[in-house]
Amino acid sequence: MSGSAAHGSSSAPQAAVYACRWRRDSVRAPDELVDYWVKKKDNTSSSMGEREASAHPSRRPMGIPTFNGVVYPSQTDAMGHMTVQYYIAAFDQAMWHLVSRLGYDPEWRNSRDEGWADVRYEIDFRSELRVGDLYTVESEVIDLGRTSLKSKHRLVARSGELAAELLMTSVYFHLKERKSISIPDAVRSGVRALTESSGATNVSA
Repeated sequence: MSGSAAHGSSSAPQAAVYACRWRRDSVRAPDELVDYWVKKKDNTSSSMGEREASAHPSRRPMGIPTFNGVVYPSQTDAMGHMTVQYYIAAFDQAMWHLVSRLGYDPEWRNSRDEGWADVRYEIDFRSELRVGDLYTVESEVIDLGRTSLKSKHRLVARSGELAAELLMTSVYFHLKERKSISIPDAVRSGVRALTESSGATNVSA
């Protein structure tokens, strides 16, 4: 998304789960987003892995496909697997496709000075990807506020094994005034249609 960052470091072995949290200091989250995270503290204090320990992560389908990729040699590190910054890049591109599917027009960046700013990432790395591995990112909407959208993305290898999953919070953003603004009705309608088609009942649009 607009201005999102990438970090370079080695990913975790398959047996370990690392939580990586990153905050955009250059963008101030709106008051309602801060309040949201305070209210959700109990739910976000544990990792996604702990919250979904009863489900087999490599077998549970979810969301819609938003990005396809392949691991190139230049995307690996000294450990021989895809480095963290390319997981972030895949999730970032997936988010653009998700909001486009929801009704956001990328041309609005120019015609309306409206875009998105990511303010929170919570990532669990599940397994390694190596050179030549194909993967897909699947995405879904978890929550929708007045100015913020929370989404979940799963990066899945061609084998069906879960490689990483991300909880992302993004704020709808005025690119000239540099402040959060209300999410357009067109996007809200898209969220409603997507959640209804998937059978989700926990998202209010």
